[in-house]
Amino acid sequence: MFSFPPIAQRFLRSKTWWRVIRFSPGELFDGLTVKYPLVGIGVAVYGYHYFWKWPLQEAQENRFKRWRENWRAEVHYQEAIDWDTKQSRDEMREFLDAQKEKYGSLKKAMTAYERRSGKQAPPLVLGDPVYDHTMKRIGVPIKGDEEPSFLWDGTAYMKADEPPPTFADGKIRVPEAPRFYVDSN
Repeated sequence: MFSFPPIAQRFLRSKTWWRVIRFSPGELFDGLTVKYPLVGIGVAVYGYHYFWKWPLQEAQENRFKRWRENWRAEVHYQEAIDWDTKQSRDEMREFLDAQKEKYGSLKKAMTAYERRSGKQAPPLVLGDPVYDHTMKRIGVPIKGDEEPSFLWDGTAYMKADEPPPTFADGKIRVPEAPRFYVDSN
């Protein structure tokens, strides 16, 4: 059988405890609204913050934190798909640095490749936060913030001051047709 520790037993048998539990919920409500309204207002304000406002704020912060962590995991996964090992990723970074050194910038290196091969250079920056930050990690310059910003549905976008088109509430992105594989000619 369960028994409380001696200190708790002493408190539960004391007059203080019996004074606390002698009030019914109705008497407590009456005391907090009629007899001591300032105490009742204080309890109501604290209850609102503790049971409503703070849990919602914490959930929002945790949601955006989770989206950042998931985005980082997607960038690492994309790196693993693009370059199987760190060695091949580092070799690609060294190659891009050599091209920048040789031609002055990556854009000039790409135009030299187009002239030399007669083909159009593939796009390195696609406007997708995961792909672009994957390329940034090997030295491709991108336009955007260090980490993307997020809409309320978890959609990442590159610049905080340039959000994608959203519905009227500003929280959900308007659907777009895929544009990765569309021929630009």
